[in-house]
Amino acid sequence: MHYTKSDYGRLACDTFPEVYGIRPASLLVRSRPIRVTVSGANFKKGCKGLVDGQPRETVFGSPKTIRVELKKKDLAEVRTLKIRVINPDGAVSRSSVALQVSPDVETFPEVDPHGLVPASVPVGLGAPIIKVSGANFQDGCKGLVNDGDRRTEFLSANSINFWLTGVDVAAPANLEIRVRNPDGAVSASSAILPVI
Repeated sequence: MHYTKSDYGRLACDTFPEVYGIRPASLLVRSRPIRVTVSGANFKKGCKGLVDGQPRETVFGSPKTIRVELKKKDLAEVRTLKIRVINPDGAVSRSSVALQVSPDVETFPEVDPHGLVPASVPVGLGAPIIKVSGANFQDGCKGLVNDGDRRTEFLSANSINFWLTGVDVAAPANLEIRVRNPDGAVSASSAILPVI
């Protein structure tokens, strides 16, 4: 059989799956595993949905729709998942769609702007422990100093202790204190700890 140049272009386009959309487009962090519907073109029976490059159980609907099973680990943290499709012949979609794993509103920690004990620390003081008060703290959360992690002790959903480093207290400064939960949600509110 003889193919023209335009035939080759058409054949190449027909062999690669294309991904256009996903429903739902976002899920809450730590949601139960779910099947999402991926829409596109050129899906072949036996194709697989890829979640960040890893194959997942897939139900073929038609050349334009498939359902991809997300695993618990896919939804374990706040992030954006890249969804592609691979056909049985190895052709992978060049395009992808994003599935946003969003924080549950209640997982955002809140730092009380006046909830630091002590309220200030002297320059050069070893490695002081700071108690932070607030809300929605989770076991495994981290105290952040100017967005850097510090050793942290979870006390309750309303209280943590964390340790400053020698660098934190080496010179006069205003340290911004926030909290990050294990799911990646960071407090929008902060407290300022003066080093004087």
